[in-house]
Amino acid sequence: MPLNFQMKVKILAAAVLLAASVEANAGLVEGDRYLAKGQYDLAYKELKPEADKGNAAAQFYLGTMYLEGQGVKQDVYVGVRLLEASANQGDSGAQLRLARIYYDGKVQKKSLEKSYVFARKAAIQGVGEASMFLGVLYYKGAGVPQDSSVALALCRDASEKLATAVQRGEAVEAALTDSRKAVDVLEDRLTAEQKNEASKILAEWRSKHLLPGDASLSHPGKNGQ
Repeated sequence: MPLNFQMKVKILAAAVLLAASVEANAGLVEGDRYLAKGQYDLAYKELKPEADKGNAAAQFYLGTMYLEGQGVKQDVYVGVRLLEASANQGDSGAQLRLARIYYDGKVQKKSLEKSYVFARKAAIQGVGEASMFLGVLYYKGAGVPQDSSVALALCRDASEKLATAVQRGEAVEAALTDSRKAVDVLEDRLTAEQKNEASKILAEWRSKHLLPGDASLSHPGKNGQ
């Protein structure tokens, strides 16, 4: 049956959108490929236009390049600004990188509150390294009340997620090993009551992304986000 005019317009519009999407992804894919080869000048040429368009992944890559001085003059201000733009769009890699940046305070003014917020956002998205990072914050009482049961719950969460990520080739074995060591250390140090509490905390975290004391903390929003 012949297509009417409106249907032809809709099909044409869809084709244009698909072509634009493929073209954008091509720039990102090429940029990623050049980064892997250490060809930073070529990576920059591919990633810069995509980052300017607001592509979160491109902003993350480009931000990292500015932080490291790879193919561009090192500029930590620009690097952090790009990472934050990416993180605010939900890029978990940018969120985790910013959590570490604000924790160590080497390239940006130290802020345990921001470190916690970004780490938590990445952990909510299922990033095992972020759950591990949060666990360390709770164990040390850095920016949050010290709570070893919460730390154990989050390290258990990290270990399970990292095991899956390693199988998929999305995480390195060293990260999994570190998380398992942290779990073992905490299991040895905590009482049976604390370990039982950790199990309850982990169940609440996985079902609702809530942690003890959320109501008293100013930084987590609704459902910990």
